[in-house]
Amino acid sequence: MKFSAILSSLAISALQVVHALPTEADSAAIEGIHARSPNTLEERGASCCVVFRDSVHNIANLIPRGNGQYNWSLPGRCYMTVNRNANGCNGWTFTPGASCNELTKPYSIGIHPLSDC
Repeated sequence: MKFSAILSSLAISALQVVHALPTEADSAAIEGIHARSPNTLEERGASCCVVFRDSVHNIANLIPRGNGQYNWSLPGRCYMTVNRNANGCNGWTFTPGASCNELTKPYSIGIHPLSDC
């Protein structure tokens, strides 16, 4: 009895593997899936290069474009609130969080060319 149960489970597993093997890919269908998926990686053009500089650090990160606020974590320091403009990188503002009171002053934050990131 045990032997036949093992054989049947192996047969079912083999059948599942055969059905899971990819067949001919339809590029139009794949593009449709990517277009509907909200969790795909954004292109570099959909991000802005933000640079934080003080006397000790030069931190550059790509921050995705979008409406509203984005919390930018400065490593080991604080969270900077970035108010973004979905239409581009112009007009972004940066507000240091309460934990940012130990930042080395003076410091600067600004939008830079993508090549800086």
